[in-house]
Amino acid sequence: MQSCYASDEVSNHDRLRAGGVPVINSIDHAVRVVAALDRRGRRLATASQRSSLTPPAPAPRSANGAGILDEPTARALVEDAGVDIGGWTFVHTVDEVVAAVTGYGRPCALKVVSPQVIHKSDVGGVKLNVVGASAAENAQAIIDAVTENVRGAVIDGIVVTPMADQGVELLVGATHDPIFGPVVAFGSGGVMVEALEDVTFRAAPFTEIEAHEMIDETIASRMLDGYRHLPVIDRESLARFLVRVGDIVAAHPEISELDLNPVIASDTGIVPVDVRIVLSENLSGAHA
Repeated sequence: MQSCYASDEVSNHDRLRAGGVPVINSIDHAVRVVAALDRRGRRLATASQRSSLTPPAPAPRSANGAGILDEPTARALVEDAGVDIGGWTFVHTVDEVVAAVTGYGRPCALKVVSPQVIHKSDVGGVKLNVVGASAAENAQAIIDAVTENVRGAVIDGIVVTPMADQGVELLVGATHDPIFGPVVAFGSGGVMVEALEDVTFRAAPFTEIEAHEMIDETIASRMLDGYRHLPVIDRESLARFLVRVGDIVAAHPEISELDLNPVIASDTGIVPVDVRIVLSENLSGAHA
């Protein structure tokens, strides 16, 4: 009940309060209460569709030691967990780069794999929109640039991935928070991450209905329905993608950080451009 006389001593207000009906002076506060009751009602009505927040049994340990996994290992872990990350090939020679790019039949990205290189683009370790005719030249340019810019760099190979279709750039990541445990972040990605500060979080594991709520809470959600020149995104596929990311970090306590930024959502699928995994120094919670 909202009344501009709520702060006065009015007998009928006392009767309402005695019967369990709050009487509130502020219209703003009254509206917030009604909105909160509505949210609570919807949550109770969908309780059976929500996660119990009980983490699954830890998966077998995927790697030994702490630190950043190389990209092929990180991609394989995510892919084995049921997340579709699109096509990718790990090669070791310039000729294999040419064969991989030619095999995809479309422009590709080339990224160096080296334990001494963390920020690949800063040292010339990334080439984009590479086609078969220029694959050898670009692969050799990566090798030369990394060798020149990073003293003692050991180049394990090059990851070849088809360039993602035009779409909405999203942030998808996960971490093991010291208080809340496994947590997934979702929001606007790419160059807009810092500008918009558009991100929402959920403790993992969670269900698809909770993933849809994550999506709806962000500015990014406005761009998923064909905003201007952007394609229409399948929200069901995006929700399933978020759920599986949550399942990964919940099942692997050895993962300190999982970064998929940016993820390109298009009318052909949900594809992470980069896959980065940091393992925790404390792996005692994982099974050997």
